[in-house]
Amino acid sequence: MIVMKSRFRLRHPADAGFTLIELLIIVALVGVLSAIAMVGYRSWMKSARTGETKDLVQAIMYGQHNYHADNDGYLDCSSSWTDFYPLALGPDGTKHPFHNPSHPDYACWQLLAPDTDAPTYASFTVCAGAPGDELTQPPFGTLQNFPPATWTGAWYVVLATLDQDGDKDFGYLVGSAFAPNTIIGHKETE
Repeated sequence: MIVMKSRFRLRHPADAGFTLIELLIIVALVGVLSAIAMVGYRSWMKSARTGETKDLVQAIMYGQHNYHADNDGYLDCSSSWTDFYPLALGPDGTKHPFHNPSHPDYACWQLLAPDTDAPTYASFTVCAGAPGDELTQPPFGTLQNFPPATWTGAWYVVLATLDQDGDKDFGYLVGSAFAPNTIIGHKETE
């Protein structure tokens, strides 16, 4: 008679538990899953911050159109592309209130009336001109195709500069009278 011994032995209830290998596998799986979750969370947070900024750009564009309807022109709240609001030095990777009464251009920005109490990661500039006024290019070249060759009216450009992580690698959102239903964006590099 041939007796076959099994390589697998049944565990006695008193020996129940996990082996060291099984525990290491579990720890490795938890580590991989948490790394995947963190990447997804960071991506979701950046999207949310960009969405908040896009909403503010749209609100400023809406304010420009309301101002134009009443005054037959657009507001030029920034003297240059580096005249930022609400922080004078531009975005710094932290949230700050949109309404900044200590900023020298606060009164002009209040006329645009973006209704927000939420803090923002972005800083904004808005330049405007009358028919025939030249649109200067910002130093980073975001407005390569503005204005269209056929444009003859008054214009404005809203530029939101965004630094979500404080590394001085900026993302941009641009809205304008040239394409009132379009916001052009450039993301920060990862």
